[in-house]
Amino acid sequence: MFHIVYISTATVDFSQPQLLSLLVKAKGNNARTGITGLLIHKDGRFVQVLEGDEPVVRALFEVIRRDGRHQAVTLILAEEMAERQFVDWSMGFHDLKDSDLLGMYGHDKPLGKALDIEGFKTNPHACLHLLGFIRDMQLVRRANEPGRNFGAT
Repeated sequence: MFHIVYISTATVDFSQPQLLSLLVKAKGNNARTGITGLLIHKDGRFVQVLEGDEPVVRALFEVIRRDGRHQAVTLILAEEMAERQFVDWSMGFHDLKDSDLLGMYGHDKPLGKALDIEGFKTNPHACLHLLGFIRDMQLVRRANEPGRNFGAT
């Protein structure tokens, strides 16, 4: 099993319907190719983890790098892993405008006003930790309030 974590900056402002459209397409494509992962968005920045068979993950990352909807695509982490961390998520999503999530994770972490690219480059596992934290929070929310956010599928 293999995963890639990257961060990027949007070249356009994504509306909620545009984000939903992007997610629907990604979920379908990822389900067909055996990719799982999570995408988070905050203030025009994206962080995503993709996991699956290495050649498939690397090929998808190359498609993403060439996508004109974002720039400064920065690879944070690319490594083998023992098992999937987002096994039930063909594409989970969370928009970090939720102040309750920021408060629960803490303001001393790399969320700040924008996702901290430089901080993640020097500490890539902090980025992976953030993604895992959001996954876990979504699972709790999903169990307590079905349909509140875009969760696993």
